[in-house]
Amino acid sequence: MPNNALRPLFCLLVAVLLALPAGHARAFCFQEAGHMYGINPLVLRSIANVESSTNPSALNRNKNGTFDVGLMQINSIWKPLMGEERWKLLGDACYNTKTGAWILAMCINDYGYNWKALGCYHSRTPGLSEEYAKRVFIQLKRLERGQEPQPMDRDVQVAVLGDIDELVESARLGKATRKKKVITFVPYVRLSPRQTRQPPPLPGESSPGS
Repeated sequence: MPNNALRPLFCLLVAVLLALPAGHARAFCFQEAGHMYGINPLVLRSIANVESSTNPSALNRNKNGTFDVGLMQINSIWKPLMGEERWKLLGDACYNTKTGAWILAMCINDYGYNWKALGCYHSRTPGLSEEYAKRVFIQLKRLERGQEPQPMDRDVQVAVLGDIDELVESARLGKATRKKKVITFVPYVRLSPRQTRQPPPLPGESSPGS
């Protein structure tokens, strides 16, 4: 149970998570958040798997007194930078995902688009960072192999259907087809440091890449 000093923050976090209906919580927006910050959506889903087992209502208290909120387990240390209005939106799983993508984008600015940046999402402490990146990597490989259910967004669906069409046509012509990876660990776009420093936009605002 939180102590008296932390009770108001704890109550606010609970209110944030209960503010929206379950239908909203299922709209995780990995694809949209990925495009917004130039990150592979499967990487974001892998982080959500590690952080909360894709539970948008997850709320965890840490030994240092901070809290981790929602699908991407956004730590309460980000609240001053986000501001009260954005912080209250973390109960929306879609906005929570975008916030996680924003945090990862800042790590990418510091370390490059690599596994060190993934470890930074959890901790910048050597050892903890590497162990976390390994856990995310395992989740990512499972998703890429189709060993875990995942929503098929339109981009992936088009790519998969394109592969199927190629296989059918090649079989008709008696040609061999080269094996292609539909999803790789590459960014969709490169954003400037100024853009990635911006938290996810409030409803009605333009995105960081605009």
